[in-house]
Amino acid sequence: MLYLKKYSFCCLFLIASISIKAQDSLIDSKEALQFEASYTGDLVRNFAGGIRKGNVFMGLINISFTLNTKACGLWKNGSFYTQLQNTHGAQGITADYVGDIQLLSNIENGNYTYLYQMWYRQDFKRGFILTGIHDMNTEFLYSDWGGAFTSSSLGIMPAASMNIPVSIFPKNIFGTIINFELSNKLSIRTGFYDGDPGSLADDPFNLDWSMSKEQGFFSVSELWYKNDGKLSGTYKIGTFYHTGHFDALPMASYTDSVGQQGNFGVYGFIDQMLLPKAEDKEKGLAGFLIIGYAPAKVNLVPLYIGAGINAIGTCSKRPVDILAMGFSYASLYSNEYEAAIELNYQYQITESFGIQPAVHYIINPGGYANENNAFVGMLRINIGF
Repeated sequence: MLYLKKYSFCCLFLIASISIKAQDSLIDSKEALQFEASYTGDLVRNFAGGIRKGNVFMGLINISFTLNTKACGLWKNGSFYTQLQNTHGAQGITADYVGDIQLLSNIENGNYTYLYQMWYRQDFKRGFILTGIHDMNTEFLYSDWGGAFTSSSLGIMPAASMNIPVSIFPKNIFGTIINFELSNKLSIRTGFYDGDPGSLADDPFNLDWSMSKEQGFFSVSELWYKNDGKLSGTYKIGTFYHTGHFDALPMASYTDSVGQQGNFGVYGFIDQMLLPKAEDKEKGLAGFLIIGYAPAKVNLVPLYIGAGINAIGTCSKRPVDILAMGFSYASLYSNEYEAAIELNYQYQITESFGIQPAVHYIINPGGYANENNAFVGMLRINIGF
């Protein structure tokens, strides 16, 4: 019954949004309610190493609605956002074929249809407040250039995602974000989230938003500095903290096996334009660096380093294509490590259709030195509506 009530609430929100659009003759219908949809498909094959050879197909459907309050004749600078997702295809490229912990495909999930996000955002002159069911990784712990890769760890570093329950794909939970611009270049951003998003296996439609003290709470804060000069860049330092209890990991060097209350990590991000094009400083050769640390006693990944180079606008005839090469290193609590190299090319065929061939080379898949290094090929299809 609780699921039914929450599902009904989602439907009523969408119906109300459409009704506002249709009934108010003063509303700009193109601006009041915006609809977006996209499809991403990954055909992946493990050619060598890892667990065994084999191939899978995985797909992701995104459908989103944005309601602009001003365009609806209501208040200024407000927006309601709802996003639905469907993932389908085999989930086993990691578990059955490669065995990597950093997840070479960032859409791998299994077969589910669910509410992904539903939040409200209010913008002010020097910042914004956002609250609702929210993907933390859209506002925190991300690199602008790291988003060009199919690998999960270059999108959300495992020093956070593999150590602490966080609100990210595919299961989000309630959170509130406050962003304040201290100046045109400097800003501070803080987020507070429920401490346990759970799993789609237990909550397949993501309609259970219950919170309790026992689950703990998660907070994250970042200080941003933006350089808008010829060599533009964004630089972030941040920290995260979880109030829950964390068990100690089985290491011989630790005599205390009772774990600890609370867990934290620190990190830094650099997105830097290196060689901008004369006609467009936002295109050219760009690089990024990600470093994250968390105490080894209770964390699977105490140290993470990610880096990459992107060529944006590979030539005058391909102004939006991106050639990208990235490297990621996850040091494990057991004194092992996993490293991965990804090379991909985003080929935009039309404005709404593109393909992205990629190759991955994974060293020590799963952190096991006796596991053969894996060589994986991927073809990603992106369709926008």
